[in-house]
Amino acid sequence: MCFFTVLILQLLTFSFCSCFSDTISSDKPIRDGELLISKSKTFALGFFTPGKSMSRYVGIWYNNLPIQTIVWVANRDSPINDTSGILSIDSNGNLVLNHNLSTIPIWSTNVSLQQYQRNSTSVIAQLTDIANLVIVLKTTKNVIWESFDYPTDTFLPYQRLGFDRKTNQSWFLQSWKTNDDPGKGAFTLKFSTIGKPQFIMYNNDLPWWRGGPWIGSSLAGVPIVKHERATFNVSFVEDNNNVALTYNIFYKPVITRIVVHESGFFQTLTWDNQKNQWNQFFSEPVNQCDSYG
Repeated sequence: MCFFTVLILQLLTFSFCSCFSDTISSDKPIRDGELLISKSKTFALGFFTPGKSMSRYVGIWYNNLPIQTIVWVANRDSPINDTSGILSIDSNGNLVLNHNLSTIPIWSTNVSLQQYQRNSTSVIAQLTDIANLVIVLKTTKNVIWESFDYPTDTFLPYQRLGFDRKTNQSWFLQSWKTNDDPGKGAFTLKFSTIGKPQFIMYNNDLPWWRGGPWIGSSLAGVPIVKHERATFNVSFVEDNNNVALTYNIFYKPVITRIVVHESGFFQTLTWDNQKNQWNQFFSEPVNQCDSYG
């Protein structure tokens, strides 16, 4: 009798552990050691420790790759020094990261709801299949906050880089400090907001590399985009509202990411299933002569 009781408990435990959700709600936060998994099981969100660091961060990574590859970090400049972290929805409808029962969040979203909507049950947070963490109003299904508006060092398919002319919000990449520290590093990649929009990488405040303006089908300084249009579908919008560069991959099984590396390189990487590694598709600047100057 005891044997069957133990067996049933083990099966129930396995079923519980293997059943992941893609959603955070008012009564269902996630704690260090727990995960959100997107519906297609492509991406995961949870707590991680980078490299040789001892600190804990909330991030998003590819769920099915043997190498943990982080594509977004929430608290990149506010690490947790233990495993007591909890990501939840507060009474104002914001995602908040706390630890050790602290009432002051380490990190928080910046959602501003109408007074009648300000309660923890009015919203949910969901990890989508394109690695976009969104906060959604339950009543209207409208997205009121998304991680794609706050990228870290990685540019993914369906994401955008650019800026909103009306709100002055900018979507740009910023490198990690080091492989062990996802804090804001020295290199940023963004579109200039003065004159003709140009794609420029900065080393701190100094121009480091120029990708140039959009010229018909590619960036002037990245001609490979034009030559690889069978692989990449790249689009650029410039109007009175936005300047935005987006891309996707025609062949869906190809896993691709674009990264600003802490060493000052702008790289496109694709996953090699045979070798279980990331292969460099292109990298800029190619040599010192490509640097700004």
